[in-house]
Amino acid sequence: MKDQPLWDAWHKAVGKTISAQTRVDRLDHDTLLVKVSSSAWMHQLQFVKNEIMEKLNEILEKESVRNIFFSIGEVSAVQKKKDDPFTLQPDQNLLKDRDKRLIEECTASISDRELNEILKRAMTRTIIRRKMENRRKSP
Repeated sequence: MKDQPLWDAWHKAVGKTISAQTRVDRLDHDTLLVKVSSSAWMHQLQFVKNEIMEKLNEILEKESVRNIFFSIGEVSAVQKKKDDPFTLQPDQNLLKDRDKRLIEECTASISDRELNEILKRAMTRTIIRRKMENRRKSP
């Protein structure tokens, strides 16, 4: 509960769209730790990090946030839009057997289980996204 003003300030500073893709984890000294729904969102937020810090400190009326550290993590109640390229939900039916074999072959040598799963998800999303884009382009 003590972090509620910080969470409220975050939502006010970043707005609905970014707020739906992020979750304030905690303030560690003067660094705000924020979980982000995807690497694409994390990348984009790096570009506006300074502006977010300024807004946060203005809303909080003190210089309590001097840095923001983004990391991929579970973001509860993420409101994903169908047309949002960063949160596009892949249609698993588009993944063919040869695509699945390719993903397995490419990730087979990666012994770290977590990294292996992350790469599989990334490859799956990339393949499906390309197929969906190709479907949209073709008449």
